[in-house]
Amino acid sequence: MNKTTTNRILFVLSLAGLGDSIYLTLAHTKLAEIKCGPSHGCEDVALHYTAMGFGIPGLNILPTAAYGVMMYVALCVAAF
Repeated sequence: MNKTTTNRILFVLSLAGLGDSIYLTLAHTKLAEIKCGPSHGCEDVALHYTAMGFGIPGLNILPTAAYGVMMYVALCVAAF
């Protein structure tokens, strides 16, 4: 695979991750509802103590998914 193809694949995958992280951040801040489908228990994961700032004191002002948003934005910029 050449460099251009690799960057395009990385860019598309990082956009998918960015969308997922944005959805999870909005769901954590109660601006969207988490859809579980036929299984249940998705709310349990969102309420776990590590869902805020990786469970690290001092970082818990942001949902962990918000850090994912920042990482995927950086990855999109780097791949672009």
